[in-house]
Amino acid sequence: MGIGGCLGGCLGGSPRWSTALTIVALCWTSAVAAQIPQPPTERVDLQRSVEKQRNAARDARLRVDQGPGDVEQVLELLRDPSGTVRDQVFGQIVEQWSVEQRRALRVGFGQTKPNDRTALGLDEILAEIFLQQPDAELKSELLAVVRRSSSADAREMALGALAALPSSAHDKKMIELVTQQAKRGSPWFVQGEALRTLAVIDGEAARALLERRLTEKKLPALRIAALQGLVVVDLERGCRAAYEAVTDRWKDRQGIWGERIRRAGLEILAVEGRALPRGRRAELIDGLIPLASTLEGSTLARLWPTLQLITEMPDQGSPIGSSFSSWDSWWKAHRKSWVEGGAAEEQTGAGDRAEDTDDPTQGTRVIRYHGVPLDSTRIVFLSDVSGGMSRTVDGRFGGDGARRIDVARNELLRVLGELPREAMVQVVHFGSHSIPALPRVQPLVRSRKALEKKIGSQEVPSGRGEARGNLYGPLRRAVLEAGTDTVMLLTEGAPTEGRVQQGDRLRWHIRRWNRWGQARIHVLSVGQIHGKNREFLQGVARDGGGQFHDLDDSFGKAESSFRGAGATR
Repeated sequence: MGIGGCLGGCLGGSPRWSTALTIVALCWTSAVAAQIPQPPTERVDLQRSVEKQRNAARDARLRVDQGPGDVEQVLELLRDPSGTVRDQVFGQIVEQWSVEQRRALRVGFGQTKPNDRTALGLDEILAEIFLQQPDAELKSELLAVVRRSSSADAREMALGALAALPSSAHDKKMIELVTQQAKRGSPWFVQGEALRTLAVIDGEAARALLERRLTEKKLPALRIAALQGLVVVDLERGCRAAYEAVTDRWKDRQGIWGERIRRAGLEILAVEGRALPRGRRAELIDGLIPLASTLEGSTLARLWPTLQLITEMPDQGSPIGSSFSSWDSWWKAHRKSWVEGGAAEEQTGAGDRAEDTDDPTQGTRVIRYHGVPLDSTRIVFLSDVSGGMSRTVDGRFGGDGARRIDVARNELLRVLGELPREAMVQVVHFGSHSIPALPRVQPLVRSRKALEKKIGSQEVPSGRGEARGNLYGPLRRAVLEAGTDTVMLLTEGAPTEGRVQQGDRLRWHIRRWNRWGQARIHVLSVGQIHGKNREFLQGVARDGGGQFHDLDDSFGKAESSFRGAGATR
């Protein structure tokens, strides 16, 4: 889950990027690939139009409005091909049903068919229901999911549901199973969730295992879980471990998890560090501020809100600024009075609001994507190619002038032409399905031509139901893409297809994935998005520690003259 706020910055061809990013390309092995969750099988309803799906969802809501009735009918609705239907039924069950009514769903556990990879198993969605609405009466069913479900997502959410149960439900049998999964669970994100769960249900039993996982080398993602679990068991020790993860950089030859671990440490300090005494926090701040000269990209962007939260600055952004010099000078001037209990905002006078004189953008060329400064060279560009992107810039179908997809294509090609050769980039177009341009992220020095060819030829998908907007699969792929730290999501609307479409529920899933990815998500909006759809996209950016940008006034107004391979002419 991200922390709010980010730093706009610049890109350069810093030599220190080159060696690290080249190693990523050379060290891709089956062991590395095993650390990245496979993108989920897309679940789309190509047979019904969006309108027919909405009508079916309305009928489904009426069916479940009064409770389970014939529970097998409800279970069929939870397996419906349409995410619109499933979202509606899920929402009614979670928000409107009583505890007793939800218990009727227990007969659905274990109905997942191991060999049916195209279907959404009931174990997954039922585990999510009882994670949102914990019920100790369902403990045996959740334990069975952890033991036997063929869905890794179901096992992960069932573990989370066990952690949410009251302490009176934490018996020996449950602790033994969770401990077993924390030691040998597979895949790694199930093991990681088991570590977090064990920290909640039996902190003392978890402590030694969490300490060992802090130095995990084979599956470094477990270091993130260890940090998140340890701070639950022991706040002081957990914050110290988080600080060490940030300041004592682990040499990550594969280039996947090192910076993610540092960002996870910063997040823990931001959220949990505020509970420490000021004297202890001051020691953390002493070490964090000098890091500004060594951090880059999303890790540097996360440093500033972490300092803001630890020092209890006002919520509406730090008045100090986002640079080493401004924070260093403020801290040197106010450290003593702050430790003694002075309010941070009272200590910040006009003289403290220094200009960012060491802003790295000064004197360098800033690369912008649709006018938004890029401050990372590890980026996944998510670009909408749903039906709305075939409109002209002013919103007409079939009118004169550039189409939205043309503007988006040319801007991507222009930016690829400006990014340094060692930049790690992936491009994923999305309609009803994800359309990755590369099998995996690669440095531009190796992939630029392939990317330009794919981008230049990409149109709005044809075929029945193929041109809707699916954000579930693309965003899951993006936040967990190996070797990246930033997602640039360009979209002309909220989702109308995919496994999950309802805004709050989808945001919950994105936060769930991003515990591991630790990616920053910026959202660029075109097409005059208003109301709940706009609130959803703003929430995605806020959750991901990024920014929301409304491009309606600028999109296509200053179209680049760049013409790369396959660019629109």
